[in-house]
Amino acid sequence: MAQVSFRMDDDLKMVADDTFRSMGMTMSTAINIFVAQTVRLGQFPFAIKADPFYSEANMAELRRRAADVEAGRHLVEHELAEAGEATHA
Repeated sequence: MAQVSFRMDDDLKMVADDTFRSMGMTMSTAINIFVAQTVRLGQFPFAIKADPFYSEANMAELRRRAADVEAGRHLVEHELAEAGEATHA
């Protein structure tokens, strides 16, 4: 039996251990299930999607808006509402 070692964020490991334990398994069992399904299917057993925040279109828009702010363009002043004060749209 092979032994595999990898690094994981401490907090993530703690939450994952608790989650897998609540399902009646260890992290090792869960990882073995994941790997077996990946091999059997020839792909990840779930969809993996990039966070849309980091899409090139969004990053370009953020750069454009940052440039506008730095150049003093398209700035709109808003009044701050006090805590507990009703706001109306």
